[in-house]
Amino acid sequence: MLIVLGISCLLLSSCRGKVQQSDSDFFVNPVITGHNNTCFVVQDSLFYFIYNEFGHLKIACSNDVTKLLSGKVKSVFNMAAIGLIDLWHPQLTRIDGVWYIYVTADDGNTDNHRIHVLMNDSASPLDGEFKYVAKIQTDPDDNWAIHPYVFKYEGNLYMLWSGWEQKREYKETQCIYIARMKTPYQIDGDRHMISRPEQEWEIQYVQRGGYSYTRYPVLVNESPFFFCNDDTDKAYVYYTASANWTSYCCFGELSADKDADFLDPASWKKAPDPVFRQNRDKGIYGPSWPYIFFSPRCERYYLAYLTIGEETARLKKTVSLQPISIKDGHPVFGEPVSRDERILKP
Repeated sequence: MLIVLGISCLLLSSCRGKVQQSDSDFFVNPVITGHNNTCFVVQDSLFYFIYNEFGHLKIACSNDVTKLLSGKVKSVFNMAAIGLIDLWHPQLTRIDGVWYIYVTADDGNTDNHRIHVLMNDSASPLDGEFKYVAKIQTDPDDNWAIHPYVFKYEGNLYMLWSGWEQKREYKETQCIYIARMKTPYQIDGDRHMISRPEQEWEIQYVQRGGYSYTRYPVLVNESPFFFCNDDTDKAYVYYTASANWTSYCCFGELSADKDADFLDPASWKKAPDPVFRQNRDKGIYGPSWPYIFFSPRCERYYLAYLTIGEETARLKKTVSLQPISIKDGHPVFGEPVSRDERILKP
């Protein structure tokens, strides 16, 4: 509780032009129900949120991140029209003035899940038209690949994702890969594994109470997110560890020197323990899908994440937000806040 109060006090003092706050300046979690994505993009004081609804990719826009689905919403592409269904965790991002959507989908067979990319060269992602560009082949064997996160660093374009080392047999093992990109829709060279599920907190796939979504082991590292700025002492990759239908789901952390070769697996060091995990005292379970965005209004970073509201629930995920801090160069997430905790809006 003292940690949360400390964060709230910092927020109150850091928002420019705000002497007093009203009730409308605060929110309680969750901020989104019914859509389990965490990609929030901020541009020109507007928040954009991308999600899937029955095969249609939709983008919501509002100046209030807690009221996105009641703001302007536009359906930007029907993936089912090109034979792709079961869409997972789309990423909306802008690269060199062009909007891209990276999304994973399959043809009805989950073994065929791959990464696809769309583009739109309009100034706003709600204007113009998104057009399908290509499927991204992540390796010569075209292995299963999901959860892309594309980012630019020091002039180079990279993609992180979760994938299989090889086609599954007895069990599935999802690892975190990175590759440099030749273009926003083409890998340049080989993929490089920078994390695989090894620790006990990374290999849980049976839910409390004995439920398992599959009849075979599923060891999971997925949904990677890259984070680095002038205040951090290193570059970081945060990811989800353990199966997302369990309450044991949590965040792992990889770190590398800022001038390191990101394609060298030896550059990345894994934190020995989760950096964000369930808060059973407050009824928040299975945090997953880390996504960090900056709020210009408060000049602070916020963490978006998914949680399960019941310890034995399966896939009933909701989207929550909370501020994070950077202490001595290292991001500090704290713990998931309760659903009655008032938080200052981004």
